Amino acid sequence: MVIKLFYTLVVIFGVAMVFVVAQDPYIQDEFIQDPSISSLEVLDATTYELSSTRVVGVYTSSRINRYKDHDEFKDFKASYIANDLKHTLSSNIAIKRENELEFRGAVFYENSDDTRLNSEVAMYNISTKVAQVPSLFTLWRGDGVKVIGKNLKYLPTKEITAQEVNAWVWR
Repeated sequence: MVIKLFYTLVVIFGVAMVFVVAQDPYIQDEFIQDPSISSLEVLDATTYELSSTRVVGVYTSSRINRYKDHDEFKDFKASYIANDLKHTLSSNIAIKRENELEFRGAVFYENSDDTRLNSEVAMYNISTKVAQVPSLFTLWRGDGVKVIGKNLKYLPTKEITAQEVNAWVWR
């Protein structure tokens, strides 16, 4: 009787193992059809960018969601050193699509040259290195300049264009 029971359990185990081995290991990809569903979520993430001698960038986010066509960062903060200037950027949401970064909600930029920018939306193209603010913005300089305008565009050649600009200078 014990031998029959043992034999039955071995047969059931063997059939189960054949079934498991025959399964497609990537079957989970068939269930994720909706691109609005996040396939990966990371909480309280911090990333460091290193050069050969020092840390040049620190990027933090309270939540990262990876979707099929983009990555979304909540409570994004970046601190980056380039050309001996420290650049700090923060926004409520940052979205990365291929070579485009889009920052939404309470976008604030500051550098160690005492330049500050505040807006609701900002965009940056990684390949062309063009920064754009397609909405209202406020720009402050430490030397007593305040600028309010629309549609700011900053080119890598350090050229700035904007529309409907109002500026105040005090010393």
